[in-house]
Amino acid sequence: MDLFKSNAIKNILKRYPNTRLVGVYSNGKEIFSQKQTNKNKSETTIPIVLDGKKWNLKKQEESAEKYKDEIKRIFDLNNVEKGREESIKDDIARVKLITSFGYGANVLEFGCSDGTVSLHIAKNLKVNRVIGVDVRKSAIKDANNLLKQKVKDGFLTTSQARKVSFMRGDIAKLSFFSKKFDNVCAFEVLEHIPLAQFNDVFLSLYNLLKPSGKMFITLPNRYPNDKYEKLKRHRWPWPDHKNFFTELSLKSLLEPYFKKVTFHPLYKGEKSSESIYLTCVCEK
Repeated sequence: MDLFKSNAIKNILKRYPNTRLVGVYSNGKEIFSQKQTNKNKSETTIPIVLDGKKWNLKKQEESAEKYKDEIKRIFDLNNVEKGREESIKDDIARVKLITSFGYGANVLEFGCSDGTVSLHIAKNLKVNRVIGVDVRKSAIKDANNLLKQKVKDGFLTTSQARKVSFMRGDIAKLSFFSKKFDNVCAFEVLEHIPLAQFNDVFLSLYNLLKPSGKMFITLPNRYPNDKYEKLKRHRWPWPDHKNFFTELSLKSLLEPYFKKVTFHPLYKGEKSSESIYLTCVCEK
């Protein structure tokens, strides 16, 4: 439990004196917590994984393959699995939200999975190039197949498709990119990074941003509004997740690096801190 006494945590507590610290296992379940000071857990709580493991490329690829979440199902709403109807709506809303952001000419999406979001980004008129990177070999194959399919069925024009390329890569080793990007995207990625490697991985993404670039992030909210829990739509309890966040904890990690961090709710009428996903735009 020494992590609770670390300098990093002490600095956070100085900035946010009413913070509630919660110890969690790597499966997201609480071990213990300090006294809660506010009903909105996401605005007052910082979850800390106490039994995290080190990053291993081979094991992560195996885990990602086993528990992959195929976003491309949003293209086939006529064949939604029974019981997943509301979940699909959340996926559609998330893709709609993140593709509405102001993208620049050159975009990197790490953790592109089957390529669904990269293809949506390519439809933006201001975007000239989108590179999708994923740890899974099969993800790159799936993404290239989807790219061809979406040109064939008219979702993308041929010129839009030429903007997109996919490649396999290790998030801990992204120095092979010689140029920097207007936007770096980490959609449903950072929750897969063990706490011990989080800072190094984040910096590898951050350093790929141009001086005036923006980073776009989404990840599951550990404490969303109770309605998501009751309806079993919450996304944080996933076997492949190794880290857990609230709006407060994510903000505390990002603010030292960016001049502005703006959070967006998934649906109108709800607070960003209570959304099923934590979604933010980070301006360098």
